[in-house]
Amino acid sequence: MSPPKKYSREWFEIHGPEHGHANPIKAQNNDWPVRMSKSQFMTYISCPRKYWWSNVAEIRTPQNHYMVHGTAVHRALENLYGLWREEGDDFTPLMEKDWEDGSEHQPHTEWDHEKQGIYTGSVEALRELEEERLRRWGAEHFEPVEFEIKHAVKHPEHNFILVGKIDGVHRHPDGGLVITELKTGKATKGKLSKTRKELCYYRYMLSLLGQDEAVYFYYLFPECTNLDLYHELDAKKDTEVWLGTTQGMAVLEKVTKRSVNAMHKSLDKACEGIVDDLWDMKWNDYFCSEWCEFNLSCESQLLGIDGDPTQLYTADEEW
Repeated sequence: MSPPKKYSREWFEIHGPEHGHANPIKAQNNDWPVRMSKSQFMTYISCPRKYWWSNVAEIRTPQNHYMVHGTAVHRALENLYGLWREEGDDFTPLMEKDWEDGSEHQPHTEWDHEKQGIYTGSVEALRELEEERLRRWGAEHFEPVEFEIKHAVKHPEHNFILVGKIDGVHRHPDGGLVITELKTGKATKGKLSKTRKELCYYRYMLSLLGQDEAVYFYYLFPECTNLDLYHELDAKKDTEVWLGTTQGMAVLEKVTKRSVNAMHKSLDKACEGIVDDLWDMKWNDYFCSEWCEFNLSCESQLLGIDGDPTQLYTADEEW
């Protein structure tokens, strides 16, 4: 008899207790932990209703070109770290490797010359930023402790399994762990603040896994052209910033107790809200209309055209 198909109902009946399920209704109905990624955590604290659409109603949305581009640039960074581990010693030949054809990373999506140009500029900036880190830290500290490894760990107080894949973990020359995060697109104070919360989530995961305490966050913004943000960060204590030639910014900052405590409060609130079926809609006329794939459904409810879908949902969902 062949084993059940992965993620089928039969598979979850065997593996659900230790694996958990991303749908909190399915998880709680079967006494399984809720499986929550960093992205799902950030989605809930930004808009519980959006989390509901994705994880309770389980509506899947196709990748847009921003996601495709981000994945391709992340692959370039992964290639860099992987090649460094294999070849080591001299960074220069690795920077000359041909990663420019982003279509190779996303063979099932449309890839035109405009996207190719943006991708090439991003990868070139990424190379420059990481070459500067190599110059500052030395070859012995450039190699990541780990990169692109998916972790899963049980939350000690909530019946949740925290999941995340970290872009990179490094060892700073002073001995402390550094958590690295790459972000494509524009760099703003708001984006930096949001990313800081994500890295606090990763830091907590690593601590639960018994790893050394991370004392630095390292942000890579290969498409940043925001010089005002650069000057503001460059003036801050316990923060280092450097730029690429034409674009790109790297930020290295010390972890603060304030940021860590704020993340823990948000994580507790998210876990409790999900268990208590709190699916508030945080509607914003601009951001929801421009950036949320579920905006028409929420707007229909606000206009009285449709009822509250969270009240109409039943536990007899299909698998």
